[in-house]
Amino acid sequence: MRVKYILLGLTSLSCLLAQSEITLDESSIQASLRSNATVISFPFSNPTDSPAKARLTLEWIESNDHSLAKKQFDIEIAPRQSRVELPFPIVEPSIWTRLRYRLSPVGTSFRIVRPITGIAALPKIASHVFEVHAHLAGAGKTGKAVTILAQAIHPISRQRFNAVSWKGELTIRDAEPIAGKIQLLKDGFAAVTFDLPAGLDSSEEQDLEFEIQASEGDFSQSASLSVSRRFQLSASFVTDKRIYQPGQVLHARALVTTSLKKPAANEKLLMRLHNSSRELLYSSPVTASRFGIVHEDWPIYPSATPGTYEITLCRESSPDQTIATHSI
Repeated sequence: MRVKYILLGLTSLSCLLAQSEITLDESSIQASLRSNATVISFPFSNPTDSPAKARLTLEWIESNDHSLAKKQFDIEIAPRQSRVELPFPIVEPSIWTRLRYRLSPVGTSFRIVRPITGIAALPKIASHVFEVHAHLAGAGKTGKAVTILAQAIHPISRQRFNAVSWKGELTIRDAEPIAGKIQLLKDGFAAVTFDLPAGLDSSEEQDLEFEIQASEGDFSQSASLSVSRRFQLSASFVTDKRIYQPGQVLHARALVTTSLKKPAANEKLLMRLHNSSRELLYSSPVTASRFGIVHEDWPIYPSATPGTYEITLCRESSPDQTIATHSI
């Protein structure tokens, strides 16, 4: 009987200690911008009437757990419900970046501060991160212009960003980069237009390297496009949906034109689909109609991994030279 009372007493003591411990609502951790720099907000619940000292260690890590930045903060957790906001700028922006955090007691606070560790994916805690989708809207003639259409989209909510800063550069071999002219459109689209220099239509092969970058605060992402002028072709893609689920069929269609803006009739081409890991899923030979139209339907495997997929178009005779790309 005495043993039973001792066990009941220990159980009651354990419950009492648990009720007096500080807790962290890990599902409500938030990352946001303050003066264009990322801050992390942690929601705590302190059931006591006194503030408690603790140490919070934050670390940005890559998907392979490689450490990008690490910092320790000595904090004070106020009684009842409170948030602790800490400045922790993003050093190498990526949608695959994760936040590792560790809470530990300081001094006598071990009585109410229990060690807590966890990892949170940046897109799950931050609304100001995004991925950049870009595709070629059409290639112009020598001395004219070429336009890239781009969007910044949150990787989870798929929210479009209307207020990011855009920048574009076109590089042709070793020449000085050409800056793009930015025009903001509806639905979060940005048109980045580049003036092509004279003499670009020479018989010598020339690759156009486009770099489109969007930034908000300390977060930025970019998309790269490469177009060979040897082909003198361009294409604009459309798909029947913006987001696909496993088991659905992707319907892709493209209008292929020459540098003179005429339909690329009877061109033999390859349409390809790559997943987010750049693995080739489909490669379909297609022939442009007399109106320059090509199309293809691809089923999305039930086991398909989520992420950004890319459709590419190239000539069948030169599959290593991309004419245009489209991201979904």
